[in-house]
Amino acid sequence: MSPQSSEYLEPIIKDNFNISVSQVSYSGAVFWPTGRVRLSDFNWKHGFGFLNCIVLMQISFFIIIIMGAKSRIKIKELLKQGESKYSRELQIQLYKALIVQTLIPVLFIFIPFGILFTCPLFMINCEFLSAPLTIIYAIYPALDPLPILFYIDIYRNAAQGNRSHENK
Repeated sequence: MSPQSSEYLEPIIKDNFNISVSQVSYSGAVFWPTGRVRLSDFNWKHGFGFLNCIVLMQISFFIIIIMGAKSRIKIKELLKQGESKYSRELQIQLYKALIVQTLIPVLFIFIPFGILFTCPLFMINCEFLSAPLTIIYAIYPALDPLPILFYIDIYRNAAQGNRSHENK
């Protein structure tokens, strides 16, 4: 929060929510305070803050990708060990659930918020994204465990109420 950002957001917050910007917490940047896209007008403090957000997002994104790749390698090794059919099927189910659980944060956190943070840099009005992204962010924790329920037979059967299942 900076005086420039607060000054820019004050009328928007006042008009939409009838409260002062000093009463809210926000994350935002005014990259071009003069409204002109010239290097001499660029707000470097906000630019470095934006870069910091992107770097932090990339670190967690790459951790997800690296751990997903390592898990894939480990699951493939387990499949080659000649365990029972049940064990192999469970490993395949876990692998499929892992893929979907990797896609959920990418689709619901990284891409939407990356777009939201990047649009102002190019002077693109992204105000219309704020409400849908708030909803997406709120439902993400509920969506994250769903692949386990859908892809793992034992959990899917329990969720459907099927108590009888084959013992393999």
